[in-house]
Amino acid sequence: VSLIHAQVLILVAHCSPPVSLDQRCCTSFLSRPKPIKSTDYEFGFRISRDQLFGLRKIFASVNFYNDVLSNETIPVTLSNNPTVTTFGYGKATLTGINLSLHANINQSWSSFVNASYLHGYYNDYYSTTNNQSYNGYPVTDSPYLTLVSGVRYQRYFHGNNFVLNLWDQYYGHSYLFDNNVGAPTRQKIPGYNLLNFSLTVDNIGIRRIIPSVKMITLSLYLNNILNRKYNATEYVTSGGYFGGNSAGAILANPGSPRSVFVDAKVRF
Repeated sequence: VSLIHAQVLILVAHCSPPVSLDQRCCTSFLSRPKPIKSTDYEFGFRISRDQLFGLRKIFASVNFYNDVLSNETIPVTLSNNPTVTTFGYGKATLTGINLSLHANINQSWSSFVNASYLHGYYNDYYSTTNNQSYNGYPVTDSPYLTLVSGVRYQRYFHGNNFVLNLWDQYYGHSYLFDNNVGAPTRQKIPGYNLLNFSLTVDNIGIRRIIPSVKMITLSLYLNNILNRKYNATEYVTSGGYFGGNSAGAILANPGSPRSVFVDAKVRF
């Protein structure tokens, strides 16, 4: 069982020439610069047991945390004048729980589950882009639920060690940041689910044929097997990327489609 309390000061550089600063925001910023401060409380426990519930070995951990980030400063470039930078100032609270479970069923089979839940919000947030407050708005670009689970099979056969992995990744919804007003929003980025597979073969018997080679490892990776279509990130644009009347539109970075990778390693 562990209990952790930490306060961390983070020094950041916000701007440098030739960027000019909007006079609406920078008088107080330049006169009272403060480093970002993180006040973090954590509590958790871990357990590792052999021969439990019919399993060969089991490992589990639970971690609770509460992190308060103060003096956050987010620079925002104005699309109608790229040389002008405004800022958003905020204080955020991140509260969550991390769960981990790994079980060795027998000599060949094992499984795991990792889960994380996050509740993040701005205690206070002020945007100098439009001189508006966004207190209580959710923290952006952070999934509020993540879940990774999978199974593993390992077998030694005729000088080759075969390892198969099948795992699923779920990323829950997150929230968009609005570059148009330099502030968080309550608009959600939909969650998505990815199924993946890998096969690794370690050939140790090769050294009988080539003494200088200790082992050859061949790996095959299949990512996003079901070819899910999803957006890895999204944000509300201020119009600087495409110009025209694009201000206020949502721009997205599409996630990777189904992909196949092959990897080979030779150890001498």
